[in-house]
Order: sequence, then structure tokens, then C-alpha cells
Amino acid sequence: MKIFLKAIYRLRNNACKSLIRKIWLGILGAKIGKNTFLSAVRATWPHQVQIGSRCILEPDIFFKFDGIWSPGPSILIGDGVFMGRSCEFNM
Repeated sequence: MKIFLKAIYRLRNNACKSLIRKIWLGILGAKIGKNTFLSAVRATWPHQVQIGSRCILEPDIFFKFDGIWSPGPSILIGDGVFMGRSCEFNM
């Protein structure tokens, strides 16, 4: 029973962190779909990132945009995408 409660706590804790990351990236201009789980990700220009719904992103993903500033997203991730640990997207 104790192991089960620890697992539930970890899942709930990770879900809360994911929600906080989604809110923060949304404030910075990123567009993130519903039911998307975000681990620790980095983005040089968050407004250039759009992630679809039902996606899972593992830790250490880096969205790097080195181009000239422009409105709207340039890095588009579709619905239902899984991204493994330590991926880097350059634009």
C-alpha cells in the first residue's frame, strides 16, 4: 500500500509540474495543446513553438530558434507525438 501511495504522489506531483510549465510557456507565447505532458524543456524563443494535444515530452528537450524574429510559430509539433529525452530542434 505504501508503494502505491508513493507512486500516486509522484504522478500527481509530475502532473502539477507539467501544468505549471504549460502555463509558463503559454505566458511566454508558446501554444500547447490539451492533455500534453511537459517535462523540463527549454526554448530560446517560446513564441515560435506550437505543440499539439496528447503529446508526451521527456526531459531535456531543446527548441532552438536562431532565425530573425517573426510572429507566429515556426516549430510545429503535431498531435499525439512522443519525444524522447535530450532531443534538439533547430530552426
